[in-house]
Amino acid sequence: MRVYRTKQRMLLLDYLKENTDTPLCAEEIARGLSECECGCTERVSVSSVYRNLALLAAGGDVRRFTADDGRTALYQYVDHVRCDTHLHLRCTVCGRLLHMDEELSTRVMRAVFGSANFMIDGKQTVLHGVCGECSANEQSKGE
Repeated sequence: MRVYRTKQRMLLLDYLKENTDTPLCAEEIARGLSECECGCTERVSVSSVYRNLALLAAGGDVRRFTADDGRTALYQYVDHVRCDTHLHLRCTVCGRLLHMDEELSTRVMRAVFGSANFMIDGKQTVLHGVCGECSANEQSKGE
């Protein structure tokens, strides 16, 4: 089945490209699209956002993962040039998705393979923790 590049799908993809550091749920994306200042007059419904996100995720243009609450689906644009060769780090405080250094990613994936005979899929793997900025903010609150 051929997947067409509709105007709504392109608006959605452009919006996600502009917000690459923050995983967003479908409702946040729909709200952001309705508030965009791009001059577009076409509204994108939440159901259309869900439908297009599913197609973009199936095509590999968008990464889908579950929020910390275990129920909410979050979506983020995948920059194939930048994202196919390394692991990602997700801050559990602010939600940002960071790119792990490619050399470090390679060393980690090789170490896991050497130790556990298990090949990590770098495109799909996200390590969860706290980013330096959030960690520094927590430390400054305690002082």
